[in-house]
Amino acid sequence: VEFLHTILLGACKYILKHVMPKLSKQQKREILASIRSFSTSGLSTKMYGNVCYYYNSFVGRDFKGWSQMALFVLNPYLNEGERKVLLSYSKVMSIFEIV
Repeated sequence: VEFLHTILLGACKYILKHVMPKLSKQQKREILASIRSFSTSGLSTKMYGNVCYYYNSFVGRDFKGWSQMALFVLNPYLNEGERKVLLSYSKVMSIFEIV
């Protein structure tokens, strides 16, 4: 469990907390629209509410849900390094079959 929270969910958590404050209100509206149109039927958790403003209050299950869609939803707003981290993160999560 500690591995999951510290290493795996931590990467997603810190990228989210790094990217969100830099976004404009318009970009945050676009992200919310992307999340609302994102099919969550195959995901283990659902994302509700305004994640662009309440991400500081997320707990493990929220970051787990966010991690399943972050690469798709945040892609236009990520730099190359952040994109590579999330791509590597998704590969590691698939190996462990955690998500």
